[in-house]
Amino acid sequence: MPAFRVIFFLHTFLLLGLFLSGCSRAPSDPIQRANEEAIALLESGNYPEAVAVFQRAVAEWPHERRLWLNLAQALILSNRIGEAMAAYESAIKISQDLGPSAQESEGRDRLIEYVILAVDRGESSRALEILNNLPSGALETPRIQLAHGFLEMAEKRYEKALSAFDKAISLWISSGQTVNPDKPWGNVGITARVGKITALAALQGRDDEIDSILEELKNEKLSSSARTYLANSLLAAGRYEEALQQAQAATAEAPEQGRGWHLQALALEGMGKTDEAIPPLLKATTANHKDPEAVLHYAAIMLERGLEEEAMNALESLMDSLSRDEHNRDASSIAGQMKQAAAVQTAIGSIYAHRGQRIIAQDHLIQALKLDPGNQEAINLYTQITGKTPPQPISD
Repeated sequence: MPAFRVIFFLHTFLLLGLFLSGCSRAPSDPIQRANEEAIALLESGNYPEAVAVFQRAVAEWPHERRLWLNLAQALILSNRIGEAMAAYESAIKISQDLGPSAQESEGRDRLIEYVILAVDRGESSRALEILNNLPSGALETPRIQLAHGFLEMAEKRYEKALSAFDKAISLWISSGQTVNPDKPWGNVGITARVGKITALAALQGRDDEIDSILEELKNEKLSSSARTYLANSLLAAGRYEEALQQAQAATAEAPEQGRGWHLQALALEGMGKTDEAIPPLLKATTANHKDPEAVLHYAAIMLERGLEEEAMNALESLMDSLSRDEHNRDASSIAGQMKQAAAVQTAIGSIYAHRGQRIIAQDHLIQALKLDPGNQEAINLYTQITGKTPPQPISD
């Protein structure tokens, strides 16, 4: 079952169009032109080049807060999380220098993205510091309460998360705010309700409350990103048929996003329909924005069916992709990437072990343990093949 990770939700809603927050300048202004050029690249899926344009822009105009914020969002979409955090820090510093007026409304809303990243990196104390340092009264806003809900979820304080999400919904309704898809969580009411489903699923035995929320959501217009988020929450609740419906609706609108296809496959597997899970899973491995978890999932099913070549081809393709991307990643992203690569090397090693090619299998397992020394699956397989534990530490 997919684990709760706030970064998934942040990434999902960034794809909703958050990077359309352009600078309020004349079209002929060079800052506006640079901003629009990078936005167009983001919309086309060319994240690395968009990052490069934003980086050149902030180097030339280092006091433009929105450029730093947009750079941060582009870096998140490129999975360069450490650099995104640094970009947000630069924007926060500019806001502080400009005074309280720069910290109102949009400034607070965009801070939520930073808070979510801090939570995901295990830096809850930093997230709390940011929230606690907000101007007086800022906590009484829907998006800040939404951020509190995510923070409580990350700390597994689910009842407190429910309270924060409820408060976010109440504030959202009472404020009379209209839906704005160009802002973070353009509809706080939807996002908070889906967050509640995830919290209720973790608490278990709260199906009636989940039913009530789903009934409310029937009256809402859900984007593909919101449906992906909802499908993930329904999977966590073990509600596979409803998760499948949401994932199918999401991919109908945004077929290039691998995550929606993977959620379809997970839902079908949960329903015991493994054969039907393979086509959407295969689409997840070939979508424009691949999901590495989907590739590993696909390879595991192929191996179970004795289709080693199909599994090997998928794994080697993913390994090549991870290797090509390595030079574009910051230290934090590389750490996660190394664990993914280790999982791929372990899977490849298991295929060679099954074929009886133990020396090759051993080589792949050693590579896996160089990347992720704590990979227990690689350790166990190495011990099974060689009759001894792998040397520690493993070095080149």
